[in-house]
Amino acid sequence: MTCTHDALLVLFDDWPVIDGQPYFSALEVCTAVAEGQKTPYDAQVAFMAAVSAAKLDFELL
Repeated sequence: MTCTHDALLVLFDDWPVIDGQPYFSALEVCTAVAEGQKTPYDAQVAFMAAVSAAKLDFELL
């Protein structure tokens, strides 16, 4: 995944746990980035919190 748009697609289409505050926060922050209201770093932090909550393995490159 290389951008916030990709993260949104994963959250909407492929996320295994579609409940919980970290998931909804990641959706909200990634959408806010698309609207110019948050930074990509904010989205990365929120996405990684959702990854942790869903107990997924993920490696930052």
